[in-house]
Amino acid sequence: MSSSPKMTPLRAAVKQSLSKILELEPFTVICDWLSFRTDTVYRLYPLPVPPGMTMEQFLFKRHPIRGFLYLIVWRKLLQRPCEAVYKAHMNMIWWFKIRFVSKYKYNIVHTRLKPGYYDKDYILLHANFSIMMNYVEEELKIDGKTPLESIDEVICLNSHIALDPLNPMCILRELYVWWTIDRVKRQLVEENRDFGNPFIEEKYNVTYSPATEFSCYTMFYNEDTAMLNKLIGIRASLWT
Repeated sequence: MSSSPKMTPLRAAVKQSLSKILELEPFTVICDWLSFRTDTVYRLYPLPVPPGMTMEQFLFKRHPIRGFLYLIVWRKLLQRPCEAVYKAHMNMIWWFKIRFVSKYKYNIVHTRLKPGYYDKDYILLHANFSIMMNYVEEELKIDGKTPLESIDEVICLNSHIALDPLNPMCILRELYVWWTIDRVKRQLVEENRDFGNPFIEEKYNVTYSPATEFSCYTMFYNEDTAMLNKLIGIRASLWT
């Protein structure tokens, strides 16, 4: 069997340019034609670039016409003005988005509290956990899965995480379950003053009654503070 002929840099460049033309990218074709790729240059000219000289200067010296087209015509007269126009265009779009589109108002924290007056310690708690909820439900969430399933997916894909209960992802899962499930149940018991509710006795090993209502309130408040401190402890991991 005869082997296929070796692809030369020139043939590779022609093939790549033709494929881009078929993809209707003439602007990119012109850019690639005007500029040499570093690996192609070293194949054609194995001589090292002299000390104190950049690759552009080296090309300009070896190929004055191509260097003039690339460094002067393309880079200074075409590329930089186009980049400036594109940057101004994107800045205008993002100026509008971050001010008028709720999804992109990154500088505002929505506490998810109903309208009304709240003490600052309560707002502080809800603001921090609202940020956590936003991270889990918008940044960490995998399409087609619930937020909790998304966290479990990340843990399953990284076996070392599942073996370490102090891993930030495991702590994040604990906090999310507590905030969306356990604390919601606890709040319903508090708001309705549902004395004798079995959930409180099972989870906290105490009977919720008029006699223990204040001590339970203190215990619940301390639990909120402990969970808030735990959330602050994994702050460095809440980014994508």
